[in-house]
Amino acid sequence: MLRTKLFRTTLALAAVLALACALPGGASAAKVLKYSDHDPSGGLRTKFYKEVFLAEIEKQTEGRIKIQDFWGGALLSAPEALQGIGDGVADMGMVYADFNPKQLLLHQGFKVFPTGPGD
Repeated sequence: MLRTKLFRTTLALAAVLALACALPGGASAAKVLKYSDHDPSGGLRTKFYKEVFLAEIEKQTEGRIKIQDFWGGALLSAPEALQGIGDGVADMGMVYADFNPKQLLLHQGFKVFPTGPGD
């Protein structure tokens, strides 16, 4: 549990730093990034993303980055996500790796381990 929380925190901070580095130093207007997710908001994962992850990006950048979120496939469906993000339709989003086995080849290695390690 602690490792999962640490991993998520590290991932969030890395994303914030990467996004913050992309901003020009003297920018006064907020940069708006589009986030696309194929699941509807309100579920466990999507609620975490909306209330914690995306909110933390805005907080850590002191409002220099705003997130416009699109849920339930409103912007990109699950099969379209990887290509759509690459094409700039969205700046970031949830990519379901099983729809892109050729592009995300290394992710397929996780299928070798059907369950995680026992405690």
